[in-house]
Amino acid sequence: MNIDHYAMQPNVYGCLHSLVYRKVLSPHIYDLIEIIQEKMVNSLDPSVRKSSSAILERFLLTYPLEEKR
Repeated sequence: MNIDHYAMQPNVYGCLHSLVYRKVLSPHIYDLIEIIQEKMVNSLDPSVRKSSSAILERFLLTYPLEEKR
């Protein structure tokens, strides 16, 4: 997965931020958010933590949080 490659992370985070901002509803977004949550907690890079928290905040405020995806 490209999110684990350091050189690709800015592109992946930028794309994911755009998808979440546009509120694209897909089960895959929910799966990616779980990965983003782990990166936000486990990453040593401050920019990854900051990007992850911004994406997660936007997701939690705008997406439906139900059992059904």
